[in-house]
Amino acid sequence: MRLVSNKESVARGEASILAIVETLLAIALVFYLSTHFNTLRWLAVAMCVSPLLLLRTAESTRLCIKWWDRMKVKAIWLQEKSWVLWVLALLPWWGVMAVLVRACATIVASALAPFEAI
Repeated sequence: MRLVSNKESVARGEASILAIVETLLAIALVFYLSTHFNTLRWLAVAMCVSPLLLLRTAESTRLCIKWWDRMKVKAIWLQEKSWVLWVLALLPWWGVMAVLVRACATIVASALAPFEAI
């Protein structure tokens, strides 16, 4: 088992150690948030978003990269206008935006070619 995935391990279907650790930490975080705030909202959001992140097609990956590059261009433009505004407005949200872009690209690609996504 490898620490980090590469093209050969992906082709063989091997899971990396970091992928397993990331999955376990994500599960622990969701259950911690659910118990700490005494709500199932965190668990419900995770259950709704996680299938969208697992459906990967060539088209959804292409859309995701295209949209992410477009967002980076807009972020650079915003940074040139006002560096402080860029830090306050965008920097804390990069992770959230990455998940949203990935989920939206998967939804669009799956809607355009539903049998390819299965």
